[in-house]
Amino acid sequence: MIRLIFKAIQRLAENQQIKPVRHHGNTSTVQFVKMPPVTDWGSEAANAQNSGDLAWMINALDSDSPLNDKHFLFMTIVNQTYKKRQEPEMRKICREIGFRHVNLFSKIKPIISRDIGFVSSVSTFKQLAILLTEDGEFEEAIKLSRRAIRFGVHDGTDSGFEGRIQRIIKKAEKAGVQIPAKYKNPTEPKT
Repeated sequence: MIRLIFKAIQRLAENQQIKPVRHHGNTSTVQFVKMPPVTDWGSEAANAQNSGDLAWMINALDSDSPLNDKHFLFMTIVNQTYKKRQEPEMRKICREIGFRHVNLFSKIKPIISRDIGFVSSVSTFKQLAILLTEDGEFEEAIKLSRRAIRFGVHDGTDSGFEGRIQRIIKKAEKAGVQIPAKYKNPTEPKT
């Protein structure tokens, strides 16, 4: 029974409908049927996000969609392009869209906090910090991580962005780059 429930949840996540076929006393047989994708989620940003079409998603960022929808669209675009960051064009898009998201986040956070009740993890900060670190832009990666700390955003690791800053500093030192002391304290004032 547990397997059937798990499989049903998994199929629902894959956009499939569950149809009961027949019942046998305490057990049931079910059939999984592919459902058509939902095509209208309400706003241009939400529709684009659910389309998987990168060009449409990028264009939808300039629509008049609500900021909370754009927030999730930003994260989707950054996540998709981050996964393909070895490709120069995807890396460029990831960086540009990531910075647009981060620069708009001071306006987005109050809306998300109001709608959801909290803001904890925003993958754009983590992914952009990793990308900057890979590009040898250690100070920028530290500045971004410090911004995430000020916003109260977590990166999903036990040590949070504070630990990420320490790891960035170690990578910089290993690469022979000296990080100014003002960047070494994660909770220093705005930089």
